[in-house]
Amino acid sequence: MDSTRQQYRTDANLNTRIAFHANYSVNRQGFMPWLTEQYAFPMHTCVLDVGCGTGKLWTYADSLVSRCKRIMLTDLSEGMLRAAQSALGTREPIAYRCCDVQSLPFADGSFDVVLANMMLYHVPDQERALSEIRRVLTPDVVLYAATYGENGIASFVEETLHISEIAASVNRRFTLQNGAALLRTVFP
Repeated sequence: MDSTRQQYRTDANLNTRIAFHANYSVNRQGFMPWLTEQYAFPMHTCVLDVGCGTGKLWTYADSLVSRCKRIMLTDLSEGMLRAAQSALGTREPIAYRCCDVQSLPFADGSFDVVLANMMLYHVPDQERALSEIRRVLTPDVVLYAATYGENGIASFVEETLHISEIAASVNRRFTLQNGAALLRTVFP
């Protein structure tokens, strides 16, 4: 956890990761625009984005923002939240809150949708985090969780950023290959 806090204290490492994906991905559309196309939000949706990072996803999501009653962007890092607020500003329906996904400061059933993109592999107690996500969702649960595949660009990025000492343990904890089984421990 300390290593993750240090790595994401500011947005510098995340911006480097995003640049790697932009420059070397085979997806020419770009990850963020593609990702936002996967979401289907009904009107007046309340969204919780855990581990929002720099908020870059929301710069591609004007049509989604217009459908939302409330968007709560959260991150463990105050530096990331400052970067998100700098990028997105203070506008309705977006709000910001520094918090840990393992102990969310929101009432039961507060959100219709939770986004957990490229972050669950960092969480020390994944079952606790997933239980918290489930708790704050309304009964019609919708969780969108993007992650790496085990044989993708993650290893290259980690080696290049000189963070390979955490690569094997962290980024294999929630992947395309094992993520569904982990989600089934909490979600139907």
